[in-house]
Amino acid sequence: MSDTPTKSRLRKLRGVVAVLLLLLAALLLAPFLLTTPLARLMLRQVFPAHTPSVGSAILSPSGTLILRKLELHDTGALAQQPLITAREVEVEFRWVELLSLRIRRFHAKDVAVYARSNGSLQLSLLALIFRPSPYGPAAEFGHGTLSLWIDTLNAQGTMHLEPVRGFGSASANLPLVLHMTVSGDRMAPSRQFRMTIGETQPLPDKISEKPAMTAPELAPRGDATFGLRAEVDTQPAAGDTSRVVYRLVARHAALMIEADTLRRYVAKLPAELQGHIETSLGNLWVAGEVNQQKSAESKQLSGSLRFAGLRVHLPGNSPVTLSLGGMDGAARIDTPLPPGPGTAITIERLQARNAKASIEADVLHRYAPKLPVALSGPLDTNFAALDVAGLIAAEPEDTLKFSGTIRLQDLSVRSPAGGKHAFALERFTVAGRVESRLDRWIPATLKVRDGVLQWAALTYSNNAVNNLDASWRIDSHGLMADRCAAQIFGGHLSGLLAWDLVTPALPHCDFQMKSINIHEALANLSPEHIDAEGKASGFLHLALSPESELSGSVDLTFDGPGILRIGEVEEIKRMLVGNFGLDLANLAMHDLKQYPFQNGSLYLESMGENSQLKIKFVRQPRTEADVKPPRKEIINGTEVWVGSLVVPTIDMTIPITGKSLAEILSLVSGVHLLMSEAASEQPEQ
Repeated sequence: MSDTPTKSRLRKLRGVVAVLLLLLAALLLAPFLLTTPLARLMLRQVFPAHTPSVGSAILSPSGTLILRKLELHDTGALAQQPLITAREVEVEFRWVELLSLRIRRFHAKDVAVYARSNGSLQLSLLALIFRPSPYGPAAEFGHGTLSLWIDTLNAQGTMHLEPVRGFGSASANLPLVLHMTVSGDRMAPSRQFRMTIGETQPLPDKISEKPAMTAPELAPRGDATFGLRAEVDTQPAAGDTSRVVYRLVARHAALMIEADTLRRYVAKLPAELQGHIETSLGNLWVAGEVNQQKSAESKQLSGSLRFAGLRVHLPGNSPVTLSLGGMDGAARIDTPLPPGPGTAITIERLQARNAKASIEADVLHRYAPKLPVALSGPLDTNFAALDVAGLIAAEPEDTLKFSGTIRLQDLSVRSPAGGKHAFALERFTVAGRVESRLDRWIPATLKVRDGVLQWAALTYSNNAVNNLDASWRIDSHGLMADRCAAQIFGGHLSGLLAWDLVTPALPHCDFQMKSINIHEALANLSPEHIDAEGKASGFLHLALSPESELSGSVDLTFDGPGILRIGEVEEIKRMLVGNFGLDLANLAMHDLKQYPFQNGSLYLESMGENSQLKIKFVRQPRTEADVKPPRKEIINGTEVWVGSLVVPTIDMTIPITGKSLAEILSLVSGVHLLMSEAASEQPEQ
């Protein structure tokens, strides 16, 4: 008997329903049957740069997901090396809450975090921790679209630390504990974050004014283990405000970053900086809070920071090297985020000790083109101490300004020994109360009060200025040195000067000189033409116009008897020929090659582009040793017997054409070796 049309339609309907039920069952069972491939797919979407892998995944109907052998890998050259692994991750949830992205409990067992001495890996860890949330801004601030919500997160395991060259010789496996809870309203949650790595001391309620901090090199061997403890609490407040309270303590931390890797994050890092940058920190102590108004999108950061034993090392195979033995500091911060008007950073203490650096002169010329071109090779620098204290505050025009005290003690700079233009600055110390912009140097806004400047020795070529001691100040783009004293050419120099930092003009420069060794002073000039033995005292008056024209005078009087030596100076010979004739002039020039004087003076003054030298000497009385056997000479066409022509007094003015006062002083002092213009084209002597 054939089916009726109604029965046929019923059979077809049952078939469709059966297919739909099978499809529904497949959909419901797919997460349970295909858990592992689905988990792998999701991990690749969340961590695309870290090549995630998972051994297996199990999903239970009660709402538990278990991932076994979870691995996230490093990036870059070490892409096959593990970054974070976990033996087992257990996630508990309720099926009805999955659409709202809520997880009841996240528990990771036997977690292993790898911190190698490779700089890119360490940045990979930081990028993983602070990576943007895949769920948008809401995942960070808890508003807008729904974010991933985890009631309780626990992770326990180990952090594997590799040794960093210069800061440790053995690997360390440190205990790692991470705990996070989220509670309260979904749109304004409260969060608590706790993390400890290694062994850390309990956090006190307040930061000590003088915490007990031990530099890494002084720490006992048994207490040199890295430790980190971080606490962050996010607390919603009344209205649309929230507060984040943070506290962090770290000790014996070390970090090494490749310069090329760091350059991807710091665009202005000098290209000459190559190799790995090694850092270590004895102790770090940070506490404070961030207040946020969500409606205005404004944040206010406040807190305190203290650290001790910061060390930095740049390798010797780079054109720029640095070794900072230790730095301590303490600061209070109160600033909007991002920093702007209202920013205030109080530097209570910043102290650096035992720093050494080296930079190739060619590299330095690129950043300071006015430096002497004669400088070459590596310049080695070190200083004993740097102390800074003061306030960094934002001005109304959104510029940061520093106001405080700075002291740099015992700085030494040396060029390679034996070089053609060897240079050395020994035990340079400078200090003062400073007010200055930080974004760029503007002379009009720079102020320095109670300035002190000292150095033990400044040597260049064969010259030296020793034991400089000066007090100075800067105000209204003018530098004033009210007291300046130094030892030069075996004598003593003291006086004052004023220098305009904008033009740059030298309105006045007045110095008194005592017991200057004239032979040393004339050694750079032209000793075969003019030289003298003896010491002299006098005055130096100089003025430099805004057009860089130097004028002034040098007035020296010999302290006692001495010897003057004048060689073949054309101006003197012409003067003698005009007064006495050629023959007598030749005899006089012969006598001036060794002219013992009883008293004498030198006066050099500026005559525009030329100069003139006034000399006045009185000869010592002749002795028996001065008497020479007579000899025949032709004088004015007549042969006569002569001994020697005695010039009892020298009183003449010698014009020096083609040599300005600035050129003569640079030749005498040797300072032309330190000037970029003169170093490339040495004046003829």
